[in-house]
Amino acid sequence: MSSETILSHQRTLEQHISLIDQQIERLVCERDKLIQDKIQLVQEIERRCMRESALGQVPVEYIVQFCEDIDVSRFSKASWYCKQASSDSAGLAIVPHIGKHFNKHASEEAMWFLARNLCGGSVKTLSLDARSEVATYFLEGLIKEGKMLSGVEEISINAAADSGAFVDLVSTLFINHIPFHTVKRLHLQGLRSIASVGVILSTQNFALEHLKVDYFVSGHENDILEEELPTMPRIRSLVYDVADVTELNAGLLYKRLTEIEDLPSVERIYLPHVQISGDSADIVRVVLLLELLSGTSQIVLRFSHLPFSVKEIVGLRTRTLSHLPAVCISDHFIVAMSSWADWWPKMTEVWPSPSRITGLSVFREQIDFEALGTNAVREWLRLSKKKKAMWESMIAPHVSKLYMSTVAGAEKLEETTDQSSGPLSISAPISEGDAEIEELSSSDSFFD
Repeated sequence: MSSETILSHQRTLEQHISLIDQQIERLVCERDKLIQDKIQLVQEIERRCMRESALGQVPVEYIVQFCEDIDVSRFSKASWYCKQASSDSAGLAIVPHIGKHFNKHASEEAMWFLARNLCGGSVKTLSLDARSEVATYFLEGLIKEGKMLSGVEEISINAAADSGAFVDLVSTLFINHIPFHTVKRLHLQGLRSIASVGVILSTQNFALEHLKVDYFVSGHENDILEEELPTMPRIRSLVYDVADVTELNAGLLYKRLTEIEDLPSVERIYLPHVQISGDSADIVRVVLLLELLSGTSQIVLRFSHLPFSVKEIVGLRTRTLSHLPAVCISDHFIVAMSSWADWWPKMTEVWPSPSRITGLSVFREQIDFEALGTNAVREWLRLSKKKKAMWESMIAPHVSKLYMSTVAGAEKLEETTDQSSGPLSISAPISEGDAEIEELSSSDSFFD
């Protein structure tokens, strides 16, 4: 037999062997598939049997999306059915909300077990507090297991003045274990330096809708840099509070406000201890931009100075902030809200009864004329009839409505009951100050 014939037979045998190997591989795959089908059939039988029981009537798979981590753990321990219903296809625990109810006495091993068996994509909200070692254990386990929290939308971090391992773990979490620009709500508390805020914000700023940063422990920061207040085009609520006054360039703030895609949808800008400073032209641009915030319910801004005349500040109240009832404007701050501020005197202390709320009294209370170097009487008399009518017919009724909804509800009900037995006068005497203004304003046409 020639060499060529032998080689030909060898090639033929190799082809047959290859075909047999392919058939064996196909049969193994079919076998594995049949075994998996068998397992699924057994599980379906068990599931149907469970459904007929009392426990089986509980819709765990729907309930679990509203449960905290401790609830999911209890569900899993309750029965095989509950464990299956609160797990994904790979058997990992579906835990949408983590941190609010951590067991304070949980061991490091327990928290690492949770991190290892967690379905990272199921997490929607995450709350971590450095005051509890459990939070640190969980972060360490999460990072070691390489979990990616791909579905998280809301995060709350309390660093509790920790400047060491916890803050480093949080930074690693945001940089390596959360997809960039996916978090919509972020609350950062108790950080020792504003620089740490910049690191975290750089990973999520384009998706953020609600940002709350409060109380840097060290305080005395020089100023807020661009990276510490990055572009946030979707922001709707911006709360930036600090332990001590921190400078913010008015030009930077104007730039960031104009980068917001939908200014009328902004609900809140709260910067009480951030002093907005810089060129007067930039400060004016920031203030004029407030007119576009037609949907906001709270504006709290502090300035190094407000380069406006008294007349312009009065116009700011009646034009730009006309949709908000609770307002206070001075020579260096603007506060305008839909509700009465907690740090103000009670409304009943300002106006003992709703009848005291007049255009004159609101004009006097909502603008700090003394800080502006004048007084309310003089400025009221300078208003035209049209401007006075605006305070009487538009602004004062707005304040009255707030008064009735917040502090006079019970009084109104009591007055209604008393009226059933006879007439009741709710008029109140005019204060000495109001009488003076009323008398002087009788000749207001002279000043128009």
